[in-house]
Amino acid sequence: MRLLVYRWRSLTNYDLEEELKNMGMEFDVFDDECDLTLFQDHHFYEIVCSYLKKREYDAVFSINYFSAIAEACHEADVMYISWSYDSPMRIETSEGLYYDTSKLFAFDAQEVGDIRKKYGISNVWHMPLAVSTRRFDRHIPSSLQRKKYNSEISFVGQLYDNGLNYDLKNIPEYWQEYIHALTDVQLDTYGKDVMKAALSEEVRKAVSTPEFMKAVGNAIYLKGEKKPDVIQDLFLWVLMCKNVTYRERLMLLEMLGRRFPVKFFSYQKSEVLQNVEYCGQVDWFKEMPDVFKCSKINLNITVRKIVSGIPQRCLDIMGCGGFLLSNYQQELAELVPQDACVMYESIGDACEKAEYYLKHDYERKKTAQRGYEIMKRDFNYRDRIERMLKITGLTK
Repeated sequence: MRLLVYRWRSLTNYDLEEELKNMGMEFDVFDDECDLTLFQDHHFYEIVCSYLKKREYDAVFSINYFSAIAEACHEADVMYISWSYDSPMRIETSEGLYYDTSKLFAFDAQEVGDIRKKYGISNVWHMPLAVSTRRFDRHIPSSLQRKKYNSEISFVGQLYDNGLNYDLKNIPEYWQEYIHALTDVQLDTYGKDVMKAALSEEVRKAVSTPEFMKAVGNAIYLKGEKKPDVIQDLFLWVLMCKNVTYRERLMLLEMLGRRFPVKFFSYQKSEVLQNVEYCGQVDWFKEMPDVFKCSKINLNITVRKIVSGIPQRCLDIMGCGGFLLSNYQQELAELVPQDACVMYESIGDACEKAEYYLKHDYERKKTAQRGYEIMKRDFNYRDRIERMLKITGLTK
């Protein structure tokens, strides 16, 4: 078997390719850039076609789904396997979803169900993400690094932004309040999305004033894509999810910062966070493992567009042997034992649990060790790769 792997800026490409080598798999890599700002990148399609003409492959594999690769593989009658670590899955055009050659995997079970229902397809499967404990085991912080990254509580991630509040000024006041009410309810609700079902066609028509569509259009529609008169439900929902995430992250970090030392690692700095130590951005490969290994408590505050799945951050924290305090996620509760991490169901609950585990070192360290063991056993790349190859019929 020989695979053609598309390598781009994804955080997980390195670990995937390392595991393919360890498995003795034959594969080639191409890293030509796909223009993600285009609705249809015809140049990238031609590039993929040229690779498929040079050599015979059993399948093309990519982290995340690319319509151009699906089209090229259909043309060459070669299987295309994609494994998305972003949610929602980026689908520019739907034609590629229906090809017999397209095999799609996504880490959020709720999204898999939504895609099957929306497009009427069965060639999409749920596949949780993975983590390389092997790579993290090789990463041992020096005494200088421990001094730099030691902390009581840490959060690594972006804040997103509050742009939706400004954009909503371009719609009637009643509908401003309607959208605000939905995001308020979602802010206090974990484990379930309450917003998407409430965005009926009537709502979307009401909010799609010319001013609103102009304000948000450049942020959500791609070059070459025909902009509709009514905003798509998915796009409005994503904007609302980012708003909820922004508010939750600010509130939780500030509330924790008023009671405990909290370090915030990000390229984004907020003047709202008065009681949190801003530490700047850290490199995902070189520095992030140091943060997770040297922090007593590592936070995961899931972006709300990930409805049920386990974010990569959770796996990385536990894979480093760090203690994970996360918001409730359905799949985290289902797939990871209760003694391997700790979940909160409100901001108040998060503060109480942070205080408890900062005072109880033995329990915190025991939980972190258990999380590491589960990651190594159940969330490794070899298992994920073997399962995908088996589901697609490439192996028995």
